[in-house]
Amino acid sequence: PPLASKYETALANLNDKTVYDQKKATVQDGLSHMKSLMERMKENKSVYIAKSSEREYELALAFAEAIKQNATLRGTNANYSNTRDFYMAEKVKWVLSYEKKYYGREKLFITGHNGHIEKTSTTAGTATCMGAHLAKAFGDQYYAIGSEFYESSFIANDAFTNERKEFHVKNSGNDRLAVLFAQTNMQDGFLDFAKAKNNESFTAYLNKTQPISAIGAVFSELYEKMEKMYTLQMVPAKAFDALIFVRTATPSVMLKE
Repeated sequence: PPLASKYETALANLNDKTVYDQKKATVQDGLSHMKSLMERMKENKSVYIAKSSEREYELALAFAEAIKQNATLRGTNANYSNTRDFYMAEKVKWVLSYEKKYYGREKLFITGHNGHIEKTSTTAGTATCMGAHLAKAFGDQYYAIGSEFYESSFIANDAFTNERKEFHVKNSGNDRLAVLFAQTNMQDGFLDFAKAKNNESFTAYLNKTQPISAIGAVFSELYEKMEKMYTLQMVPAKAFDALIFVRTATPSVMLKE
C-alpha cells in the first residue's frame, strides 16, 4: 500500500488524457519512476505472486511495461515509428503467449491500420512496421488481411482545427484494385491471394505496386482531393495474404459517456 500511494503521485502525469501534452522533461521524470517501480515489482515477484497469483502478476507487469513504453515514445529521442511498431509487435507476442499459457488459446485476431498490418514495410520508409516483425517471427502463421473500399465516409480529427468531423473519399483510376472490385457490383468481398495464383495475369497484377487506401486519425477536406494523402503505395500480394473489400463504408457510431 505505501508503494501504491507513492507511485500514484509519481506517475500522475503518465495518463491517457494529458501524456500527449506534457513537456518532455515531465514525461522523462515519470519514466524514471516507472523504471524504478518495475525493478521493485521484479525484486518482489515471489511476494506479489504469493498474495495474488502468477497470472495477475504477469498482467500487472505487462501493464507497467506498456506505461513505460508510451513514456519512452513521448519522452525520449527514440525513432517514433520504428519503436512504436516494434512495441506493438512485442505486445502481440506477449498477448498470444499469455492467452495460450493461462487459457489454452492459440489464435489471436488483431485489427489495425493497413500500414501497421502489412508485411513489407514499404510504406514506412526506414522503419519496420508491426506486420513485418510478426511475419518474421511467425512466418506463414501470420495471416495479414488488408482492407479496401470504393467510397467511404469516416470520422477523423481535422488536420487544421483538430475538430472531430466527418469526411468522404471515393477511389478512382481504372488500375486500382478498389475500382476493379467496384466494377463487379459486389457490395463486399474477400480475396484470398493464394487462391488467385491459378490465374497468372491476375497474380501478376497483384504483384504490381499500386495505391491502397490507408486513412489515419488526422484528415482534412484538402486531403479528399489528393489520392496520395489517403493511400499508401503497396504490392498487394506481398503486403497482405488477403483483402477485404467494402463498396461503401460508413463511420463508426461514437458512444457518449
